[in-house]
Amino acid sequence: MMLPVLRCPLCSKILERRAEKAVCSYCDEVDEPQEGAPLPWRCPDGHFICETCRSSEPERLWPRLVATAKSLDPYAIANLAMAHPSMRQTPYGPDHHGIPAIALLVALRNAGVFTGTDQRILAAARRGRAMPSGACYLEGGCGACIGAGAAVSTVLKLGLKSTGRSWALRAVSLSLGALAETGGLRCCKEAVYEAIGGALAVLGSMMPAAASMQRERVVCSFASDMPECKRSACPHYPGDSAAMRPE
Repeated sequence: MMLPVLRCPLCSKILERRAEKAVCSYCDEVDEPQEGAPLPWRCPDGHFICETCRSSEPERLWPRLVATAKSLDPYAIANLAMAHPSMRQTPYGPDHHGIPAIALLVALRNAGVFTGTDQRILAAARRGRAMPSGACYLEGGCGACIGAGAAVSTVLKLGLKSTGRSWALRAVSLSLGALAETGGLRCCKEAVYEAIGGALAVLGSMMPAAASMQRERVVCSFASDMPECKRSACPHYPGDSAAMRPE
């Protein structure tokens, strides 16, 4: 009897039956093989999503991701967030707007240069998430870029009268400017990458840890998922063999 071909929801590689435990990529819950039960399906790259995380909408998933993500790379955290099945089903929209703040603040906390709580990180993400869908063409703004400013403001503990508020403004300006340069069709994945880049350009000038997170070029992991991909017009386009491979 031919076994069904099942694919990993994160990287699309063919799953294999293996007698090994798996750890949820989003919350660290451990799934153990059960004695007497069929061997569980496992991703060859080690990806696994527990049932709670798999069925969660983004806003319910983010607290679990924020609490457990250990990466020092904000782009890797953002890719993991955008690789979730719910995000693949809706490749555009305001659920992307909170991701830059989450990715940046979690990575900086893991690097030891930010000590904020999960609640502070999620509050910063909600500021970006508050921007409505379509803001990019209706208002000339972008929630992901606002998220970059929220992240900088949170790291630097800016207040209404802080003279350093120009740093947050600069992060938003750099992010929006990068999006304006490419023009064309919207792309929420591009917006997330540019927002992270804009914030790192600002924070990197004052924090070596942030400077080490900068990349000369970020290659998109989701081009094949995007129905309106700008392809070679986008600086992050990987080519026609694009595939999703979150780290």
